Amino acid sequence: MAEASRATDLARETLRVLALRRIPPTPENYQRIFHEIAGTAPPAAGLQSLLLAQARVVLAQHPDVAPLVGLVRGLELNSRGQVASALNEWAELGA
Repeated sequence: MAEASRATDLARETLRVLALRRIPPTPENYQRIFHEIAGTAPPAAGLQSLLLAQARVVLAQHPDVAPLVGLVRGLELNSRGQVASALNEWAELGA
């Protein structure tokens, strides 16, 4: 019974986080956030998941770098355009 309750709590929290972060509730996004909250790894964590995790670490260390916000958001939304734009903006900072 406790396991079912935990699963229900995780599902509820997952939906809450998706809404708070304004991330579309696609199956991929749901799975990613669910595992993030549960502290588990998704079955086939790909390069995007790894990049997103690292981008969040760098953003936490450098919150003043605006393109990082766009990069994290683009990765969360699976938006190639937003990721490319953020990376270009970040590259221009170093130019």
